[in-house]
Amino acid sequence: MNQAGRHASRDAFFGAFEHQLALLGDAPHSFRALLHLTLLEQLAATRFPGEPNGSRFSSFVREFAAWPDADRVSLQQIQASNRSSQCPRLAAEVDRRLKGWERGAIIWRGSEIDPFAGELATVQEAMPAHAKAATGLIDRCRYVSLLWKLRNFRAHEGRSPDCEFPFEQPPEPYYSLRGFPDADYRLTIPDALVEVLALRAAANLRAWFETEDRDPYDSFPDRKCWVD
Repeated sequence: MNQAGRHASRDAFFGAFEHQLALLGDAPHSFRALLHLTLLEQLAATRFPGEPNGSRFSSFVREFAAWPDADRVSLQQIQASNRSSQCPRLAAEVDRRLKGWERGAIIWRGSEIDPFAGELATVQEAMPAHAKAATGLIDRCRYVSLLWKLRNFRAHEGRSPDCEFPFEQPPEPYYSLRGFPDADYRLTIPDALVEVLALRAAANLRAWFETEDRDPYDSFPDRKCWVD
């Protein structure tokens, strides 16, 4: 295909996404959130064809969504995970940090309290098995990994794992207080943030294809067989 043909393909491909987004204005809130996550996933497949779904989703968001908090790690999610028992020193460090949260605050912004992965990576476990478990748990609790988990909840259960509250949400991941006696905070990734990430990533991906002068449809080869 010549340069003019590749340009026309890019216009058709990204124009189709823009048309889909324009149709979402009147869609139910939860349905709209799922479609924005699906848009991110489809764009990830365009940039990283053939790679596993979850890893290419995370790689794509890191590269194209311009999300400064993508590699922050949720302390609350580490503490809540059963896997934390497999990495005792990381668990102790997370417990220490969480004790500094001021009880009674309704909302904590994630950017105020959650560290980047590199900060927690300095925690040295005593045993190799614990170190491996700690590395895996930190990766699972990065914001970008949790965004993929949110996609799975939305797609398979039609819900978010949290329960949204009727107050103004900050435009970033945040924690809201559920119970005063034990300072039970829960993580929320706002749907409005997902929409921003999807729109930003789509624009940046289109610019990448323009710079590389590539046809996005090349990422999706014709498949005669569905099962191989």
